[in-house]
Amino acid sequence: MLCLLKNQASTVQSLLLALNNALQQWAGTVEEGIDRFSQGNPTLKSYREACVNIKSGIADMRPTINELAEASIPQFDAVADAIDRIDVVADEDQQTGTHVEELRAIIGEACGTLDVIIGLLYQ
Repeated sequence: MLCLLKNQASTVQSLLLALNNALQQWAGTVEEGIDRFSQGNPTLKSYREACVNIKSGIADMRPTINELAEASIPQFDAVADAIDRIDVVADEDQQTGTHVEELRAIIGEACGTLDVIIGLLYQ
């Protein structure tokens, strides 16, 4: 029984770390993958390309997110909600420069919450 619990805990930990890596990649995509004009305003073409990458990443990670949500991890609902908001912001038809900053903030929130969860549960 104890061995089974340890296997489940290591599986949950590996899923959390995989999701954390995905979120870090999305943050890098938003931070470095979006070209900016000389005034610092983002170009919408590169933002749309970044959104396509993020949306495909969310679609790929959706089974992992659902599995972690079912695992009753404390505060994981906040991470799942943030990922849902990322999906909505990245999917909006009218994309503006403020969407870039909103997307950056939501990804940062999800990364921070997930880092705290991993830190409290496994370190």
